[in-house]
This record gives sequence, C-alpha cells and structure tokens, in this order.
Amino acid sequence: MSNKNVVIMEDIKHRFVWNTIIEVLSHIKMDGIKSDFKYQIQHPVIHEDIQLDIFMYRHIDFLKWNIVQQKLKDQVKNGCYLCEYNFLTHGLSKENKYIDCINCPSKIITTNTGCMGGSFPIIWNVYFSSVASMSNKEFTTILDHCKKIRDTEFKENVLLRSNVEGENNYD
Repeated sequence: MSNKNVVIMEDIKHRFVWNTIIEVLSHIKMDGIKSDFKYQIQHPVIHEDIQLDIFMYRHIDFLKWNIVQQKLKDQVKNGCYLCEYNFLTHGLSKENKYIDCINCPSKIITTNTGCMGGSFPIIWNVYFSSVASMSNKEFTTILDHCKKIRDTEFKENVLLRSNVEGENNYD
C-alpha cells in the first residue's frame, strides 16, 4: 500500500471487493438461491481464479473480510481499503482504539448515521439467506448502498493505485 513513505489508496481492490459483493447478491436474488454455493472470481492483480464459498448464514461484512484477508491476502484495518489508507496516513485516534473517519479518503462524509454517509451500517449485516426473499425495493436499496460504497469519489489529494504509472502498478 505504501512505497517510500508514499501512501497509495488501493482503489482497484476497493472496487473489486464491492463489485464482487454486488455480483454475489445479484446472483442470489436473480436465481433465488437458498443454499450454500461456490462463486468464482478472478484476482484483480494476478488474474488467477479464486473460488469463494458462499454460506447463506453469513452476511455482507463477512464476505468483505473473506475477500480482503483470505483471497487477496491483505491485512488491512477493518477489512477496508478506505480505513487502511486513513490509518496509514493519519493513524489512530487519541484513544488508540478507532480510526477517525473524518480523515477517510472518500468524499462521502461519515456522519452520525455511520460510515460512508450511513451506507455501510445499512448493508453490513444483511444475511445472504434473506436476499432471495427480499422485495425488489429492499434489494434495490441494498444494491444502491453497495454501489455508493464501490463508486465513492476520492478527495483530490489521494494518490490512487489506478493512477500510478508503470507496467505493473503493484510493484
């Protein structure tokens, strides 16, 4: 994430994680899936196939952590590339417990309703077992909040991985 004291926001991986979550949710809803299944994705950097085991008793936040830590093999704060960038650039709060969301690289302001303008608290605990039976309105709301997180705009001073020059911008 950082090279020679320059911190780079892993926007490619951030988008990959949320694209995958959106794809899994859509697959469950469209196909009416009610039992555990395997879902294949491709690593965004090395382009190898990755198999996800989707357990219906799990939720969106669990899948986010699983993709980041188990599949991408990244140890980042809160299983979130936004939080990791914030931590690397600003550290922890005075209490040394929490990352101060005021310094999030996203332009979306974290409010008293929670992370990402309230989007993350709305979706983080959605269980896969409930997706197939959700009304279309409920499902669309969940997807819209996932897309809001995925498509976040970054503050101007944030160096994005996608803007780093070079043949392999992960060196």
